[in-house]
Amino acid sequence: MIKNRIFKRKVRIRALICAALVVMAAPSFAQSNNLDQLQREERDLRLSADIEERDIANSQFIIRDRELNDYIRNIFCAMVGQDECRDVRIYIIQKADFNATMAPNGTMTIWSGLLLRVKNEAQLAAVIGHEYVHYKNRHSIQSLQNARSKMDAALLLSNSPLGIFAAFGIMGSVLNYSREMERDADYGSLSLMANAGYDPIEASKIWYLIREEVEAKYGKSITDRMEDGFFATHPSPTERMVEMARRSQIMAKSDKIIDEARFDQIMEKWRPKFFEDQILNGSEKENQYFLDKFGNIDNPGIADYIWAENVRVKWNEKEIEKAKDIFVKISQNNPEDALNWRSLGLLYYRQDHKIEAAAALAKYIMLSPNANDADIIKLYIGQGK
Repeated sequence: MIKNRIFKRKVRIRALICAALVVMAAPSFAQSNNLDQLQREERDLRLSADIEERDIANSQFIIRDRELNDYIRNIFCAMVGQDECRDVRIYIIQKADFNATMAPNGTMTIWSGLLLRVKNEAQLAAVIGHEYVHYKNRHSIQSLQNARSKMDAALLLSNSPLGIFAAFGIMGSVLNYSREMERDADYGSLSLMANAGYDPIEASKIWYLIREEVEAKYGKSITDRMEDGFFATHPSPTERMVEMARRSQIMAKSDKIIDEARFDQIMEKWRPKFFEDQILNGSEKENQYFLDKFGNIDNPGIADYIWAENVRVKWNEKEIEKAKDIFVKISQNNPEDALNWRSLGLLYYRQDHKIEAAAALAKYIMLSPNANDADIIKLYIGQGK
């Protein structure tokens, strides 16, 4: 039943995107016809995004935490103003990749992998602003209009589990935002940041983070390769870092906002879960990069937890007892830490200590009764009674 529903959904997405591209490919013979065609194209894309948004809104991967959602919406509204903010829906998606997207119908998605990677509120604002400028200037629609000969791209994009939103998220690599569009979004985001009081220099640092992570995964030789391929039609990371830094120095205010402390406070309870997703999806080198990164933050408890969680998920026999000791210590020092109880319980369960596992997991459910995995965890608890 599930497979059949997924298949039908993919077919529907293929049909919607292909239909839009077919319409774009049709010849026009008069200026008025051109205008009508452009209006139809935009309407069809918005309808496609509306249909897909309904699925996204009901997805189990949406993070519905009120505090986190309000925090991100407040950043966005501060940058674009209440009138523009009112018409935009923001969804936070639990997905480990470094990404944010915005569809032509005014739907923005923020991926948890982005929240894991940026270091402060200003950097998050930079990415949000970048996506908004793409939307405001209709770049995705222009890009699709330039893709009339790329029918295969529609089939590729429709295979994504996030459908059309993933399509717009990787538009730059498949349907090609132009260099001009990317620069437009980069520089437009700087203006939005500066007007909202954020330090625009933080935008340039994001490209440093991207390069740093890629080099940690593939080695420093990847730096040269990053300037080719995708970036053959886009500004290079080096250009973006240098030019955004230069422009930022001109427009930055003396009382600029970075707000690393507020960002860390909001993210404190989410980093462990987001890192667990990263562990499950990342390579050993990638995960080590994050371990090193979080080892430098001010809260050593988070760094210890992340190290122990990496050991648990990868099940490193040599370190598993040390990891368990860390979970036990955290449970004593911070008994309200729900995710730590979950990790401790799952570790006990893997070691076949079912009674201890049930006790720890019961505390997790008590602290997080609406957790996405609550039903599965309750089955584990039942086995320990």
